[in-house]
Amino acid sequence: MSGSRLEAALGELVSALREEMRAEAEAAQSAPPALLDVEEAARALGLGRTSVYHELMAGRLRSVKVGRRRLVPGDALDEFAALLSGAAPLPPRGAASGAGRGRRPGRYVGTRASSPDRAADATRPA
Repeated sequence: MSGSRLEAALGELVSALREEMRAEAEAAQSAPPALLDVEEAARALGLGRTSVYHELMAGRLRSVKVGRRRLVPGDALDEFAALLSGAAPLPPRGAASGAGRGRRPGRYVGTRASSPDRAADATRPA
């Protein structure tokens, strides 16, 4: 190869590498972080923190537990958005991520004999 052809080929290679590196840098900047805490996930979804916890408990938003922290994978945000738009099927019942058991419905609320002490009093003869 002559010197000018070699220089031209090297110039093309350098240009292609620069373009590839620029494209990778843009993709890395636009991609969400691998794991977001609940507040970051709430901000990204445009929801409140409590709403995100409800979605986690319902199993509609995937999460992982790292130590004491509940973290949401970045791709789980896309899955959740697809779920809301109707593009993805609902997760099976009972497939909650375990973000917390929350309150059991109907337990110790509602009636006058709703506390354990009052329930025991209600069963005693008068």
